[in-house]
Amino acid sequence: MQTIIGIDVGGTKIAFMLAEYEKEFSVLEHFRIDTEADSGASCILDNIYSSVDRILEKRRMSAAQLSGIGIALPGPVDISRGVSVECPNLKDWIDIDIRKLLEQRFGCFVFAENDARAAAAGEAAFGAGRTFRNFLYISISTAIGCGIFINGELYRGADGAAGELSHIMLSDDISLYEAASGKALQDLFSIPAEKLQQLYEQGNPAAVAAFNHLVKNLGLGIANVVTLFNPEAVVIGGGVSNMGDFLLKPLEAEIRSKAFSVSGRNVKILQAEHTNDAGALGISSLVLHELEQIPG
Repeated sequence: MQTIIGIDVGGTKIAFMLAEYEKEFSVLEHFRIDTEADSGASCILDNIYSSVDRILEKRRMSAAQLSGIGIALPGPVDISRGVSVECPNLKDWIDIDIRKLLEQRFGCFVFAENDARAAAAGEAAFGAGRTFRNFLYISISTAIGCGIFINGELYRGADGAAGELSHIMLSDDISLYEAASGKALQDLFSIPAEKLQQLYEQGNPAAVAAFNHLVKNLGLGIANVVTLFNPEAVVIGGGVSNMGDFLLKPLEAEIRSKAFSVSGRNVKILQAEHTNDAGALGISSLVLHELEQIPG
């Protein structure tokens, strides 16, 4: 039996999951804490350490009983070195040797990965991506990330920076992050993403403008990557996706109208099955995969 702690670090929340695997995957613990993104790397790391300690204490376990810890982080991750290169949303988070820090603190195997790729792995193993070999997972929350599966394998790019969808440019001076992220809704329209649907349905003019802006710009950005990769499916996750068909139906129409030819016509647009825990599930599944590669 393998016992794993999965950690998914986001711009606003950090999710923790304790899971066991013996023929089947079982989740034993799952909770979130505030990221405190502006508090700096040292504080964030201390919060991660104390949360892992909390799990171990609650389950009356020692760190020696863990098979491994997986941690998913925003931004580029060098998986060969276990280094989080940078997290733009986290203060002072540059070249953090997260694998070494966690290994020294808990004395077990550690695997680090980008958060969108981890979530893509979660949907591939347990959710909406499990029947596809070529699909994109797109997380829309504080920022916009993308996990890419090509021929059944995660694509990471030359430097572990593939899928940084936030940073594709819609024009000379506007990125997708600046136009269509959860933060953009707040900055441009003073509308929190979690209240957008409610305010739209009440006829709030700012919410109507924000929603139309979101669909237009997000649809264009996703259509571009659909044209580039010709995936079987696009799985939409992240907090903004909690609007369900209210967002996905007009977004799908926008993607199909902008993407090229058969790519736009044939791609399936799906809501993630694990909107709130795909990252923690995915990083845990990736730890299992990595442990299988270790001889002995």
